[in-house]
Amino acid sequence: CASRLLGVVYKRQIKSHVVVSGYWGAIYVSTDGGSNWKRGETGTRRLIYDVSMADEQRGFACGQRGLLLRTDDGGLSWRKISTPKDSDNVHFFSVHAVDPEKVWVVGEWGTRI
Repeated sequence: CASRLLGVVYKRQIKSHVVVSGYWGAIYVSTDGGSNWKRGETGTRRLIYDVSMADEQRGFACGQRGLLLRTDDGGLSWRKISTPKDSDNVHFFSVHAVDPEKVWVVGEWGTRI
């Protein structure tokens, strides 16, 4: 992983699946507990501050200027999700996947979605 990394998710229930996020739109995925890594396709160059997986396949990531992403393939590809804060350009710093369809996000200036 050549990029600076900021977030990591590892769940005991998903023993060998690890996802990390960082600078320049970087998300890396390991399915063997960190021995080998693949870079996920995020389609962005924005910082990705945090990542959270609801299960082994479905998860969310958040970052600069209102970035909220979703994956349905374990983190190998990501797509942007629109939010009510899209036009505000606030940074999202933390994300929590409540379940595969529900996510909590917090950011600067008390932003919550």
